[in-house]
Parts: sequence; C-alpha cells; structure tokens
Amino acid sequence: MTYKEGDDEISLWNDHDGMYYDAIEFGPGNAMQLPIRSLVGLIPLYATLVLEPSVLNRFPGFKKRVEWFLNNRSELAGRNMANMKGSSCPFSDRQRLLNELLIVEGRSERRLLALASKERLVKILEKMLDEDEFLSEHGIRS
Repeated sequence: MTYKEGDDEISLWNDHDGMYYDAIEFGPGNAMQLPIRSLVGLIPLYATLVLEPSVLNRFPGFKKRVEWFLNNRSELAGRNMANMKGSSCPFSDRQRLLNELLIVEGRSERRLLALASKERLVKILEKMLDEDEFLSEHGIRS
C-alpha cells in the first residue's frame, strides 16, 4: 500500500512501528505519514480471504492456477498466499488465535490470500489483539 508524492510512490508501512499509517500531502513535494494508531492501520486485514478446499475443488481451473502460482512463483506466493496445513503445538489462547489467523496453525488444505505479507499481518494482529492498543472488552477501539 503506497501513496503518490509527485512521481514517486511512498509506502504507507512504517517499519519502525510495524503498522500502516495514513498520509497527508500539503503542497508539491511535501508529504508525510501521520503516525496515529487508528483503524487505517487495520485496513489491510479487510483484504484477506481464506479459501476452503471445497471452494477450490469447485473451481478446478482456478485451483490449477493457484497450484501453478505456488509452485512457480513461490517468492511472490509466500508474500500473498499461504498453505494452512494443520499441526499441533501448545500455545497460549492469544498465540493460538494469532497462529490460526496467520497460517502457522491451520486445518486441512486451506489457503490464505492477503495483500500484506505474513510478517506484516503478524505485527498488525499483535497490535489489534493487544489490550493496550486496539482491543477492549467491548471490541476494537477506533
């Protein structure tokens, strides 16, 4: 996710904070990220999709292309797609939830499609599920 500053595109991802931030442009060549923790940073989570094996099996052409992509473009597939094969490890409830959402713990042959990389999803979800950040007893704070 980027924004345009003149002819350049600048990332909305902040490596130091591990979060996406909104940006503002105030005149030609003057743009900056707004380091405010808000729902803007959670928007990449909207663009995630779990594909169940039954769905993939109903669309054999799509399944064939997904398999080709995983086998032949693994450097890109690893960034935006993952296999969620099951395994069993003892985790805390919070860590188990993160792992289930992030492919480490999964069931069956599910596929997760996401715009953000696994590393970025982990950082976003850690903040979203942190009671000192976004999570409250009544849901997500905005």
